[in-house]
Amino acid sequence: MEECIFCQIANGKRDAEIIYSDEKVMAFMDHRPIGRGHILVLPREHYRDVFEIPDDILCRVSVIAKKLSIAVKRTFNPLGINLIENNGTDAGQTIFHFHIHIIPRYDSRYNNELAKVAWGRKVVSPDVLRETREKIQKNLETGK
Repeated sequence: MEECIFCQIANGKRDAEIIYSDEKVMAFMDHRPIGRGHILVLPREHYRDVFEIPDDILCRVSVIAKKLSIAVKRTFNPLGINLIENNGTDAGQTIFHFHIHIIPRYDSRYNNELAKVAWGRKVVSPDVLRETREKIQKNLETGK
């Protein structure tokens, strides 16, 4: 896709600090890192999101994300690492080329924010959980 910034990087038409590259996957340093060692891992071919990416490519991207996460952990010894992948504007996706963020965490700010969210969640009844599961399973089985 000509206008996609990640496709431009994958095709060598735009510079990036590439940390990994093979025939299917590439990874580069995020130019606006949340923390030192923030890396983006993506397929070379354009897929908009998790709903478009073929399973084999998704697996390859995930394996590389794991390898790079291990390298970041060995290099910088962060307190933790987030692997984040957003799908759609309302989920926080801003570049519509499938990618996984590797985000090292060096302080507890993010953990504190997640704890607030976690503690604010409400327990739902078993009936609601069962109904939700059944609806999802129906679509899983039929592929709708």
